[in-house]
Amino acid sequence: MTTTHSDSSSRISHRAGRSAAAVTGLGAVATALVLAAPGAGAVPQNVGADPGRSMGISTPFGTTCTYQVRAAVDNTTEPVTFFDNNVMVGFNPAVVTPNGIVASTTWTPPNPGTHFLRAEQGGVSVTSAPMEVSTGMNAGTGCAVP
Repeated sequence: MTTTHSDSSSRISHRAGRSAAAVTGLGAVATALVLAAPGAGAVPQNVGADPGRSMGISTPFGTTCTYQVRAAVDNTTEPVTFFDNNVMVGFNPAVVTPNGIVASTTWTPPNPGTHFLRAEQGGVSVTSAPMEVSTGMNAGTGCAVP
């Protein structure tokens, strides 16, 4: 019986050792990921514009119309700066403090063409997918984009 008990405690001790090693290994991996994260503490996650009630044949975005722009961020206190084609134009305001994990502003596209919106926080930025903008006709509650 002593041998069986000894084998059993040996197996338990061996399993406990493997579990502790696994937990320690996971902790080391998690620490490495946090330390390797670029710009940790100030990284915009995504940025985009909401077309709202705007409608058009090829795009819902039109000049003279205003759209809500949002950027998801992981730093709730550092300001976020918005750019349209690398210029701080068309935003009201262009620099905002996040409300929780979202920074938002309004954007009126200044001209037709392809636009890339960018949100920058703490020197790190994220850029939207290309958005086509046409000449718009502001209808008050929406925008008609021919």
